[in-house]
Amino acid sequence: MRPALAALATTLGPTLIGARWVAGPLLLRCSLGALVGIVIVAFGALVGGLVGAVVPVALLACLAGWLLGPRLRLEPNDQLQAGRLAHGVMCFVMAVGACLLVLSVFRPVPEWDGWMTWSLKAKALAVDGGFSGPVFESPTYAYSHQDYPPLLPTWQALAYLIGGDLRVSWPSQFQLAWLWTAGGVALIDLVARRWGAGVLFLLPWLCSPPVIFWAMAGYADVPMALLLLAGTAVLLTSSPARPAAVAGLLLAGCALMKNEGLPLAVLTAGSVLVFSPRRAIPGKALGLAVAGALPWLLFTRIRGIPSDLVTAETLHPTRVLQLTPRLGPIARAWASQLVSLRAWALLAAGAASAVLVGWRPRRDLLIAVLFAVALLTGIYVITPYDVSRQLVVSIDRVTIAPLGLVALMMAAADPPRPAVPQPEPPASRSSS
Repeated sequence: MRPALAALATTLGPTLIGARWVAGPLLLRCSLGALVGIVIVAFGALVGGLVGAVVPVALLACLAGWLLGPRLRLEPNDQLQAGRLAHGVMCFVMAVGACLLVLSVFRPVPEWDGWMTWSLKAKALAVDGGFSGPVFESPTYAYSHQDYPPLLPTWQALAYLIGGDLRVSWPSQFQLAWLWTAGGVALIDLVARRWGAGVLFLLPWLCSPPVIFWAMAGYADVPMALLLLAGTAVLLTSSPARPAAVAGLLLAGCALMKNEGLPLAVLTAGSVLVFSPRRAIPGKALGLAVAGALPWLLFTRIRGIPSDLVTAETLHPTRVLQLTPRLGPIARAWASQLVSLRAWALLAAGAASAVLVGWRPRRDLLIAVLFAVALLTGIYVITPYDVSRQLVVSIDRVTIAPLGLVALMMAAADPPRPAVPQPEPPASRSSS
């Protein structure tokens, strides 16, 4: 009984809070609101972990979220375009989500990093009540990437605290299935309101084998990507008269999911900022994202928690230049993902075909995609581990976020304009 209560309390509770941050139809309020509420509640638990009071601060965050929502509410633009198509796509996504929610009850955390990195930290936080325990500070647990931002573990820790049994992991799987479903519906709704049939570009990404698999594997890659895409979509579709709080919260959630989340959020929001005619909204959202990431960054610096990838040694220019031959196998690994039917072949083929027939991708998102690929490629270049093995075990999930930006870029692209027939010049009168 308590595990079921934990699953419902940590999903429906944040959804009710987040729904107050979004105006419009109930489905949009609940789906986008679920993402907002999850970030608010998990961030409260994160700050609570920093001060040794997880539950009290999480409850204060719930109260603050409930009271501030109506003051910072997002007003969606327009009505659904391509209504029947959008509703059909939403129904399909909700059907897949329902299957994942049922599956989560019977499937434990199935993959290594789900235990080693995320679930381990969630259980440690639930037991210790903060980040001062050995899992976060002892060198014995250095293998668990102690510097990784813990937004996912703090959310899952609340489920363990409510459930009362660290051996029952299905509520955390239920959380991930809920987040995928809410994020998918929110993205479809936001895109359909602005770009209509562009929602079709989201399906090959949202329902791709890597996204579905890693969404249920206990990893943070899919939650990070969903928050990044949802925050970016809000930036591109929100009314200029409304504040950027919702977009900023979502991008802050992205920044606190994984180490690459902060640079991805900064690069994407920065690209939108450069090309936006209304720079106040993306500027404020960017500031909120950075501010949200600061508490954890300061904590890791003060406690001296190192990164195993980004260090003075791995970034030494001489070493980086010596490792440039790695670019060949890295490029081949990216290409193999783009042509694989088990990965991104449908999305890549659809995007390439659309460009060939005249679709014009947004410049801001195109630059964000290029920067994201460069960032993640650079991480593979400098890694101190065996890059060949790293590519084998991680490339299909590392590509999730940049390919998600590709899907959003094509969904927001300008379709080809039909040629307008030119009127024939009047026939000249022949002289008699």
